Amino acid sequence: MEANISESRKGSLETQEESKIGTVSHESMSDRLKEIYKGKTRVLAPLVGGSDLSYRLLARKYGAEVTFTEMCISEYFLDEVRKEKKQVKAYTYEFDESDRPLILQLAGNTAQPIIEMANLPMFRGKIDAVDLNCGCPQSFAMEKGYGSGLLKTPDRLVDLCREISSKIPYPLSVKLRLEQDTQHTIDIMTRLKNVGVAGFTIHGRFAWQRGDKRGNADWNAIKEIRSAFPDVTIVGNGDIRKFSDFEAMIKDTGVDAGMVGYGALLDPTLFQVETKTTGEIVSDYLTIARKHKNKWIDILRHLEWMIRKSILDVEQKSRLFQTQNLAGIAEVLAHASPPIIFNLNFNFEVEDGDQLAMPYRPRKASAKAERKLKKARAGNPAGTADPTKPQLHEQW
Repeated sequence: MEANISESRKGSLETQEESKIGTVSHESMSDRLKEIYKGKTRVLAPLVGGSDLSYRLLARKYGAEVTFTEMCISEYFLDEVRKEKKQVKAYTYEFDESDRPLILQLAGNTAQPIIEMANLPMFRGKIDAVDLNCGCPQSFAMEKGYGSGLLKTPDRLVDLCREISSKIPYPLSVKLRLEQDTQHTIDIMTRLKNVGVAGFTIHGRFAWQRGDKRGNADWNAIKEIRSAFPDVTIVGNGDIRKFSDFEAMIKDTGVDAGMVGYGALLDPTLFQVETKTTGEIVSDYLTIARKHKNKWIDILRHLEWMIRKSILDVEQKSRLFQTQNLAGIAEVLAHASPPIIFNLNFNFEVEDGDQLAMPYRPRKASAKAERKLKKARAGNPAGTADPTKPQLHEQW
């Protein structure tokens, strides 16, 4: 069911929750988070533009056991709720009883918006914990002092987590990257644990390791961190590319669970041993997506990730992002190399209320993108960049 944002402002939330939360001990919240992860080792990461309900349900169909919502900057969300500012980014929250445990990931550099958002009625009975993003390495986050930028100011981060953990009715976890070196990261985590953080997800990369400098995740650092916190819930993140990597991560580092983001966008079946054809995956995804709230462009972005290994021609990708219904998708995928054939038990026709029938009008490409497309069409290897490629970020 979709959350009704207009109802989320009812009542004075801070007053309602503070008295209840203040009496809950750090140990109690730590135990609650341990219970959430008990016996669950496969986790879908918070993916900006990728952790919508439809994709979370697809991942769960294939074996994901804990899921996260996409990173949400609390101030932006609340500004939109209040209609005080022009919408910066649209956040759509939708829930399903089968999508539990579910962890709400929030971002920001001040406590009040995070506390207010975490206490909104729309999340009650829908989420099991709240996670603070301290892993986003993007320049906009670093400049504003949230995401990985928070790790640069440990005192501020500690104060932030102290206040948040004391004023929300859920366990608070923190997802972070390595900062300076492993010992410095451990020092920060120790301070956070002492002010009420119930658990951590550690991405074994530094903030500078992104894009072309991504490199490999440091599982040895994750292992050292696990050893420093033997009684705390620790989830390991980085370089899980297939089902067996979950077991390898846990065996090699000792963490409670493994988290995957980028790999799951390319192959959502990696949560299970059984493999499926691309056509079967596409069919499963569209069958789920049809039943839930999705923007057409988001569906196309997910499809582009799933078929990335099959479609190499930039014109075919461009055609995919110009489709307006299932028939158009089927036609494009049939011309992939190799062809991707999927079978669905519902019509390709546009129907009122069908989420997959929402029209998408591609925005006009920039002059630079047009030049790249012309070069690609001319067969210039240097110009094969895809101007329609969706800008989905990996998990943070």
